[in-house]
Amino acid sequence: MELKVKKEVEETVNIDLPVFFKARNEQRYIGILNEDQVISFSQSKGLANYSNGDLWLFKSNIKEAVSEWEPITEEQFLLIHQDFLNMQSLSPQLVNNE
Repeated sequence: MELKVKKEVEETVNIDLPVFFKARNEQRYIGILNEDQVISFSQSKGLANYSNGDLWLFKSNIKEAVSEWEPITEEQFLLIHQDFLNMQSLSPQLVNNE
C-alpha cells in the first residue's frame, strides 16, 4: 500500500549578521543589521512603506526572506535604500546638470 503524506519540517538556520535580502519579483527589501535593528522597505503601485525596529517585530518577514528571497550585498542594499529615502524626501535636492 502506498500513501502520500505531507510533512512540514521546521529547521533552525543560523545566519551571519548583517544580512540583506530582496524579494524575487517585487520591490521589497529587508536588512538585518544586528539583533536589535532591522530595516524593511517596499514600493508598489505608488505606495511606499518603510519600517525599522527590533528583530522580534520582523520575525515572520525574516523567515520569509531567508526561505524565499534572494540575498543581496550590503552595498546593493544601501544604494537601493538611499534611493528609496531620496524618493520619499520632501526636501528639494540640488542637482548639478553640468
